[in-house]
Amino acid sequence: MSDCPFRWRYKDNPQDESEDEANRMWNRVIEAHIHLDDGDVWPVDACNFVICAGPESGHVATLAGIGVTPTGELSMPLPVAPRKRYVYCVHAPEGPGLACPLVVDPTGAYFRREGYGGHYLCGMSPDESEEPAVDNLEVDHDFFLDRVWPIIAKRASAFENLKVMHKWTDFF
Repeated sequence: MSDCPFRWRYKDNPQDESEDEANRMWNRVIEAHIHLDDGDVWPVDACNFVICAGPESGHVATLAGIGVTPTGELSMPLPVAPRKRYVYCVHAPEGPGLACPLVVDPTGAYFRREGYGGHYLCGMSPDESEEPAVDNLEVDHDFFLDRVWPIIAKRASAFENLKVMHKWTDFF
């Protein structure tokens, strides 16, 4: 079996690699290969596939030939790419009460209550010019101090005195 995770429906049998590539660009996927850690490869045949690869869906669509042809049904690329986002869990004992809804500032900064005990989730998306690299999962604490905290503290003065309890990042 080849290293390619997909097989395409061909109009004719390909004679060489260039013809195989041309067929791949113009035909539907009919088989996907699941590569297991032990080296086994399981082929899956289907008439339709759903791409559910999260932030990597755009890359998987390209592997399947979506968005690589100049014309046709599958000529439009799937506009999904990983974006790194930070979420901060803060403790603000004097924060808004239990009825606090999700609050989103016009700048994009947000906060919402997280359970009981004065815990809140907050964050915001960076500007396009500040988009962080997606090659690691390190959290930028300075982003909270410089960008998020001033905005939510202005929105709710109880956030002037808070402590970051947890923080994490993921690709969305």
